[in-house]
Amino acid sequence: MPPLPSEPCCKHNDERLVTVRGRALSNYSEDYRRYCEAKMVLNMKPKDRNIYMGKVLDKRGRLAWNELTLEVNRGV
Repeated sequence: MPPLPSEPCCKHNDERLVTVRGRALSNYSEDYRRYCEAKMVLNMKPKDRNIYMGKVLDKRGRLAWNELTLEVNRGV
């Protein structure tokens, strides 16, 4: 069974809790990875952002693109 979104994939020696939008997340959780990726995308120039999002759509599919778009629209 896959881990819950706010739980780490497994135990790591350097795991720590990070607070994001009032939630404590593992720095190894999928939620935190998605947050960091959205933060990176928001720091890109618009042209680079469009290229990156196009690659996400091509390589990871519509679901990943939708999730990242939602996270980016939240404004990190």
